Amino acid sequence: MILFAKRFCLLWLFFGLGMVAVFPKTNIYGGLSLGYGFNIKTYKIAQEKLTSAQSITTSPLVLFQFPIYQNVFVETGAGAQFIFSKGQIGLSSYTSRSLKFYLPLRLGYSLNDSYDASLGVSIQNNKDIEFLHIAGSYNLRYDMTLQFSYNLGGNWLFYAGASSNIGLPAVYYMNLQRFRTYAGVYYRFSSR
Repeated sequence: MILFAKRFCLLWLFFGLGMVAVFPKTNIYGGLSLGYGFNIKTYKIAQEKLTSAQSITTSPLVLFQFPIYQNVFVETGAGAQFIFSKGQIGLSSYTSRSLKFYLPLRLGYSLNDSYDASLGVSIQNNKDIEFLHIAGSYNLRYDMTLQFSYNLGGNWLFYAGASSNIGLPAVYYMNLQRFRTYAGVYYRFSSR
C-alpha cells in the first residue's frame, strides 16, 4: 500500500508540474479539510437495515488551479482521505477506519477577487488498496462535488463544499456514506 501511495503521489505531482509549465498564472495550493458523511435514507444489506451510518473524514490535498478563460478555471490535484465511520446493521454495531486516495476534477468560476465556485467530480479508490483488482467491479467511487471558496487574505483561503456519490450499491455506503459535507483551508504556495 505504501508503494502504491508513493507512485500515486509522484504521478500526480509530475502531471501537475507539467501543467504548470503549460498554463500561465497557475495556482498551486495545499489544503486540509474536515468532513461529515451521512446517508439520507435507510439502505438494506443482506435483508438487514443499515442505520445510523456516519463518518468523519480528514483530507490533506495538493491542488492545481489553471485559468482557461477570463474568470473560468479548472482545478485538479491529488489527496488522501482518512475515514472514521460507524453505524448499525440490524442489531449489530460497527466501526471502521480506512484510507482512500482521490483525484478532484472541477470547473470553476471566480465571482470576484474573494469568492470562487466550482462544480465537478471526485474519483477515488472505493475498495482498500489490497482488495483492488483490475477485473473487479466497483473499484472506483465517483462523487459529484460542489465547492465554494473565500479568500481570507494573503495566501489563505477558506473552502466548503458538498458531495454526493453517483451510483454505488448500498454495501459501499457503510464506510463512506452517500453524502458528505466538508470545510477546510487552502494555502497558496505559488502563483505565476
